[in-house]
Amino acid sequence: MKKNITIIMLIANLVSLFSQNDKFKLTEEKVIIEYFNEFDYMSSKYVTTDFVYSSGFDFISSISEVTILINGREFTGEYISLSNVSEGSYYIEIKKAGYKSFNQWVDLKDGTRIVFNFTLEREYGILKIDSHILKMKIYLDNNEVRNMDTIPTGSYTLKVKSFGYSTITKEIYIDTGLNIVDSLNFTKAEFNIEKISLRKTVFNPYATDGFKDNILLISVNGPGEVLIEINNDISTIYSEKFLINDWNYFVNVGQKINSLKFVENGDYIIKVSSGNSSTEKNFKVDDNLFLYNIPVVNSSSGLLNAATAEVNSISIIQTNFSSSYNINNFDFFLPFSISATLNSHFQFHTGFNYRLNKIKDENSMELFCGVLFANSINNLKYGLNIEYRFNTNFINNSNMIENLIGLNIPITLSLANHNFTITPQYFITDGLKSYFNTGIGYHYITQKTRLGYSGGFTTEDFKNISYIHSLEFYRIIPETQSFLGLSLSFNNFNYLIIGLNYTTLI
Repeated sequence: MKKNITIIMLIANLVSLFSQNDKFKLTEEKVIIEYFNEFDYMSSKYVTTDFVYSSGFDFISSISEVTILINGREFTGEYISLSNVSEGSYYIEIKKAGYKSFNQWVDLKDGTRIVFNFTLEREYGILKIDSHILKMKIYLDNNEVRNMDTIPTGSYTLKVKSFGYSTITKEIYIDTGLNIVDSLNFTKAEFNIEKISLRKTVFNPYATDGFKDNILLISVNGPGEVLIEINNDISTIYSEKFLINDWNYFVNVGQKINSLKFVENGDYIIKVSSGNSSTEKNFKVDDNLFLYNIPVVNSSSGLLNAATAEVNSISIIQTNFSSSYNINNFDFFLPFSISATLNSHFQFHTGFNYRLNKIKDENSMELFCGVLFANSINNLKYGLNIEYRFNTNFINNSNMIENLIGLNIPITLSLANHNFTITPQYFITDGLKSYFNTGIGYHYITQKTRLGYSGGFTTEDFKNISYIHSLEFYRIIPETQSFLGLSLSFNNFNYLIIGLNYTTLI
């Protein structure tokens, strides 16, 4: 069995399967004819060593179910192999309905194999819809085409949609040359809203990228008037009528809602209606969206020195880019992280932290990941964060590696905009060193700003005690769903660290 040929044909079929629409692909004729002696053929891509060589033909087609005639003898398939063929002249015909045929005489000598690797050229015609209607959408087998497009020959289901008229469906055959379809009897259609879509379904109204420029797309079948309403559980907060004169109509509902000055957090419904036709979309307003996840430090989110139990209200993915500099020992830090919120109880963090010290000829890389499980009772939020860290430290051409596994239990009390946190944390290394840390913190959140303090107290094997204090400030960047932060940290070694952080939604 020729395994290489099988693989080649399998790949060709998969490409055809996942192509946009192979039926509409206009192929050009390409026939490669190769003559082989036994040595060259047995070392070619067309055969494996278990093949017994003899004179003959191989036909390899990039299209399915072709018909091949050899001196009038018919074969059908995508790959045809003939062995023990006598020396002589042979008339080769390759054909398939809807394709231009290929014909050629070849001379087969004793001990020779001839390989045909080919694609046939599609036959095609031109489709013309002859109608006085200007706004039309034309579909062949549910694939949109344009008037006067070049179409491969064959049978199709034609569907013509005209703005304001009923859809016409009929069976047609595209032949070579110009194919004119006329006598289409268009009748006026009742106005119908086909679908609506929103660019985003979760908004922070204070991040104008999330609200101000949010576009509502309304697709209709003809001209008409629609009523757009935005409702919450209590009442309609916005209502306006629009006259639509095209297939698609765009409304910047973000600007409409921002004009209301204040929108409460919660669930909302956008309803578009006209007569008996209506459709709806749900969206959520969350003015603290992703403020809870900045920054991500060592696989925990919240404050720099105290992980919090806060989780975003919806599923989002965000990234953190940071840089910080220790002005005393010249360490430069460059952390990057990705944080994914699955729901209001589960988050996942991963990333790395690169440290460089050119003065001491040191650098290190820490890879980390962590999973946070969180819950709440009234104003009290609590969670369990499981972490893993891999550290590699390069000092004077030597490399030290360390693995750490740990967990922390963040507890956060939220009183309006004020949040108080305490977080006990325990780590153990593969060298059986243990670290115990307690973080405490306070942060204040508004819709645009996050301000916080955190302190961490750490012991190694319950002997040496070190501490660090940090102040941090984050502010939303206008016209975006991103925050820019500045931090200042100092510890008991009199080290001062200045940091810059950028957080954004993906």
